[in-house]
Amino acid sequence: MSDLALIAQDTANLEAAADPAAFVVLACERAKTWLTQALEQGDIDAIVELKSQAEAIRVYTAQKQMGHDAELAAAEIVRRAERGIGVAIRRGQEKGEIAARGNPAINRFKTSPTDFATDQDLSGNGAGIYAMTDGVDDEAFEEAITEAKDEGNLSRANVVRKVKRTPSPLAQRT
Repeated sequence: MSDLALIAQDTANLEAAADPAAFVVLACERAKTWLTQALEQGDIDAIVELKSQAEAIRVYTAQKQMGHDAELAAAEIVRRAERGIGVAIRRGQEKGEIAARGNPAINRFKTSPTDFATDQDLSGNGAGIYAMTDGVDDEAFEEAITEAKDEGNLSRANVVRKVKRTPSPLAQRT
């Protein structure tokens, strides 16, 4: 069980830590390794679970005002897990294990991408999981995460803007 799972299941584990914010940051660093391993093994269910745990922790750290570093660390894991879900879905589609657009007769017997994320999360008005996955190599994603983290804004929309090299709507208004 990962540190994120311990925190997500019982926040008392977090509150008992000497420095809860530092504990969150450390747990999120470890979660990056778990996420990489899950993706290498094609364990999309583990990636989905890790995303859920990281999102719960991100919300909790924001509500408890544990600090921007802890919130950003959790948000980073959420974005990395979302990309992992997208990559795993695309790999599953290439292998014929997950339904892809095209042939409904064949697809009805396969796992659907929406078994792992909602249509909104996957496509999200151009700022969904697929926007961080399709045509985006690991290096471009890492650059986008770094830039977004430096700005203190790891929202999915901002990360997508970074990978697509689209300026922020706020920057366009000035």
